[in-house]
Amino acid sequence: MAASGHDSMWHSIMRFIGLGSDRAMNTSGSLLDQALIQQTQGMTQPVVGLLLAAGRGARFDATGRQSKLLAPIEGIPVACHAASRLSESCQHTLAVIRPGADELRAWLERFGCIVVECPDAHSGMGHSLAWGVAHAIRRFDPKALLVMLGDMPFISSATIRRVASTAGHPKALTAPTYQGKRGHPVLFGSEWFEVLGRSSGDRGAEAVLRNPVGLTLLEVDDPGILRDIDLPEDLPTSFKPAPPLEA
Repeated sequence: MAASGHDSMWHSIMRFIGLGSDRAMNTSGSLLDQALIQQTQGMTQPVVGLLLAAGRGARFDATGRQSKLLAPIEGIPVACHAASRLSESCQHTLAVIRPGADELRAWLERFGCIVVECPDAHSGMGHSLAWGVAHAIRRFDPKALLVMLGDMPFISSATIRRVASTAGHPKALTAPTYQGKRGHPVLFGSEWFEVLGRSSGDRGAEAVLRNPVGLTLLEVDDPGILRDIDLPEDLPTSFKPAPPLEA
């Protein structure tokens, strides 16, 4: 039977990061099984943070000259607020960026992220998510991924820790809610990795989250789980510019 578009994309990702299609899947195991076998760095990590920071942010600045992820809040870029808090709850944090986002890369590395570029980031968040999942499997063999968006700098550390603490079962699937509305970050146990690896377009992980079976919702007193930076007016009214990075 011919491979679907999602299968082809997953094979391409695994081949690009060093897992050839012949090793990515064979008759004795799934894509995920083979990826885990081929992982080459370190021991299994309980929870790895995955920061999606590859969006173009066209609504923030249609010209593309100003990146919302680099917009400063109290002197620190938006994406670094998210990265810093995510890293507090995860031993490792992997950030996915667009090709050529050199300044963003430098900032995120300064805040402890391992940064990878997704060549298909222009195709939507789903491609960036799949790219990040594949890299996380290869580098860390995690038991769970804590997925967070780079344009959500207001989520409290306590909320992130609480969501991260629900890892422990391969089927774990947890999201926080505020006043009944589901937000971010979202924790995915390893059983969801292959599904996430098939994400494409702008869907991200919604295909998984739309299915309520197995989804644990944690009510938190944290409006930050719903608050992102989409337009310039979403930034706090009082902030200072981010300082230039030192060489």
